[in-house]
Amino acid sequence: MVMSRILSLILILSFSVGCGRAKIDSDDIIDENVYVPLSEEQAKKLITPTIYYIPQHDGVNASCAATDVKSMKDKTGRLLATVCPSFLKFCILQGTCKVLVGSNFILLHYSQVSNNEYIFTRVDESVCRYGYGTKKACVDPYYSVAADLSIYKAGTVIFIPALVGLLLPDATLHAGYFIVRDTGSAIRGYGRFDFFTG
Repeated sequence: MVMSRILSLILILSFSVGCGRAKIDSDDIIDENVYVPLSEEQAKKLITPTIYYIPQHDGVNASCAATDVKSMKDKTGRLLATVCPSFLKFCILQGTCKVLVGSNFILLHYSQVSNNEYIFTRVDESVCRYGYGTKKACVDPYYSVAADLSIYKAGTVIFIPALVGLLLPDATLHAGYFIVRDTGSAIRGYGRFDFFTG
């Protein structure tokens, strides 16, 4: 059910807000299905959406040899969790992940690379239930976006009229407003937003 809502969000963003096609003059002869790169001016007006979320690792579907298991440590070198390499990469890509340690899930935020080791911070879920964005800003599902911080400052409010009234998983309706609270290495350019879905 949640996945279908996420897909709906992407479709609405992709087609209602801006599908990434430039307008073609009627004099131009071109196949409608050919992708036309956006000019810089058009890119400033359209949105290129993606989503990100918190992956979970419970150890059940871990498919790596015991010798391949990777450690997730904090800045002091303390072991927080161990996971398969593929999950470690995915956690780094998403920025935050939940890992089952003993009988409890812990929320880990990817912080930095130091001495060729990935460093994580354990998130205090009583403060930031879904983890951190840029500058340790708390992110909220369906209201936080990652953006290019050289264009959009952290805290910038983005309004997307096409999303007003979108039914959210908690049965509330979206007002169409999002706050830039995060960034990412692949999030570059005008209108390039990564929507956090929890």
